[in-house]
Amino acid sequence: MKIGKINKSLIIVALLLAIKPSSAFAQQSDIDSQTLLMSDMTLQYVVIGLGVTVLFLLVAMIIQSNNQKGAISDLENRIKFLDKQSLNQSQTSRPQVSSTLSRSNESDIDTLKKQIQELVRKIEELNKKVDANDVKSNQVVPVDGSVSTESSSTVETIESVIHQDVETPSEPIILSVPQQQEYVGNCMTGGAFQDLQSVSKKDRRTPYIISMRDNEYYFRLDESNLDAITNSLQHRDSYIDGFCESLNNYFPGAKSFVQESKVGRLQKVENRLQVIEKINIKYI
Repeated sequence: MKIGKINKSLIIVALLLAIKPSSAFAQQSDIDSQTLLMSDMTLQYVVIGLGVTVLFLLVAMIIQSNNQKGAISDLENRIKFLDKQSLNQSQTSRPQVSSTLSRSNESDIDTLKKQIQELVRKIEELNKKVDANDVKSNQVVPVDGSVSTESSSTVETIESVIHQDVETPSEPIILSVPQQQEYVGNCMTGGAFQDLQSVSKKDRRTPYIISMRDNEYYFRLDESNLDAITNSLQHRDSYIDGFCESLNNYFPGAKSFVQESKVGRLQKVENRLQVIEKINIKYI
């Protein structure tokens, strides 16, 4: 409504501008037509051109406003159409969902019914078996010594057969291994040890470890004691010759030796342990 009023006022103004100047120029031309004829005509044309321009602008504004109204009405119509379509879709989808839910519920109920029927059938079968076992157990057995002895013997034979058939796991065999005690001792020329001490007391003069089990003494090379092995190479007559048999000859530049056989054996003689079986070594 406001746009229509503005358009009407602009049209009236344009008409006034087009009419009044023309009448004014007509009166003035009557008064002084000779002197200002050319200038008045020019001004009149300019005013007429302005009026025509205003009219064109008014027409354009009216057309534009009409177009805007049409576009707005189209948008409103589209919005209403979309609202109606969404409502229709929601109304159609609800019964579909309900139908699918009802179908799934019906299928679940059918499966549950089948499971219940199967359970009832199994329970009936179990009850029949229990009743049959009760009838057998309640049968009257005649009181007779021979029958009782025969039945007891048959039961015993059946139990023995069952026990024989059943595989019983073999129990592990536990061997009582005596605790081994270990010592170190001072090496004596000729192959003997004396002054036994705890194995924690080993030093550069003890390249061997002595062990005792069941009152028997053994010895072996302590390959972890590198200092004692190096010292033994420098004093072979005191630490090697009486205790070891070499598989290869000693050669200059040998840095160590290793044990190549089982443990050696010792025999207690008075206050010392004499070597009765040497260990085999190899120089490297």
